Amino acid sequence: MKNRFARLLLVAASLSVPHTLLAEEGDRSVTKSLPRVQRIANYLSGSKFVGRFTVDGDKDASPKTEEYTISKCEKLPADDMYRLTARIKYGDVDSEVPIDLKILWAGDTPVMTLDALIIPGMGTFDARVAIQNGRYAGTWQHGEKGGHLFGIIEADMNPPADGPSVVVFEEDFEKGLDRWEILDPGTWQLSKKDGNTTLEITARESAYEPPVRSPFHVALIRDLELQDFDITFRVRSTKDTGNHRDCCVFFCYQDDQHFYYVHLGAKPDPHSGQIMIVKEAPRLALTQNESLTAWDNEWHTVRVARDSQSGTIEVFFDDMETPHMQVTDKSFSKGRIGIGSFDDMDEFDDLVIRKK
Repeated sequence: MKNRFARLLLVAASLSVPHTLLAEEGDRSVTKSLPRVQRIANYLSGSKFVGRFTVDGDKDASPKTEEYTISKCEKLPADDMYRLTARIKYGDVDSEVPIDLKILWAGDTPVMTLDALIIPGMGTFDARVAIQNGRYAGTWQHGEKGGHLFGIIEADMNPPADGPSVVVFEEDFEKGLDRWEILDPGTWQLSKKDGNTTLEITARESAYEPPVRSPFHVALIRDLELQDFDITFRVRSTKDTGNHRDCCVFFCYQDDQHFYYVHLGAKPDPHSGQIMIVKEAPRLALTQNESLTAWDNEWHTVRVARDSQSGTIEVFFDDMETPHMQVTDKSFSKGRIGIGSFDDMDEFDDLVIRKK
């Protein structure tokens, strides 16, 4: 039973849908103009997989039938990484399990590649699974046992439009800055290192002069306004400036005198390391955070979650489960989203925004 369930879980966590198929089967909850990684995440959420698997060496046995549902699919900040939550029903087993995995592409065909994936309590698995025209097929391996798997995809064509896994924006900066409005372009640049492109603040000084005391380095996403969202990105501080070494996240940005921002300063005080509001006056801390932000020269992951109905704002730094700081405020609802710093130098990459 355990081996069968593990194989089934592996299959459920190994599937995607090609760009061309999505264009044929409809927009789902996003438009056709969105990148394929976003379209896949929306397509997979709520999809059902009905198929069979074989075991090598079992020549007389017919392929065994399995059925499972991908309840949620989310694009993660790291390259090619997704989180799939699969509900598995087999015999006495009924379990929902999230798994982080990689999807690579051969042209328009997604190929799931698992190498030594450890599923707690079940063992280590390898697999290669390809998808084309609503069908999946591939191979699996678990220790000395292995075989083939294949089946069809029954997609949910009416997923919740505002589901928590709906990715509405993703940026890795490989295609330039057309989707960004930078208030002082002279202090920002695209940087390419080891084949990877990032967005970098190159100087502490800025030509941008805000009308009230607030951050000087601001990059806003064009044509995107949200009130309930979850934003995740990677950031690296490139210069140690002491206690106020920081990066900022802007949201509910209505204009240059009405917005929230998170100031991830190294050492908190009323002007550093707080959730701030700008409302026709110099920035004001909404929090009394006392937690240090552990800046060094390495990459870190930042997440900000906003719920306008309850007014909650949660900020996470590396630990994506326990908030680094949080507050409740309903001063602003819908607005733009952006990244930057007060007056520090940072490097950004792998930004993902999900609409709630």
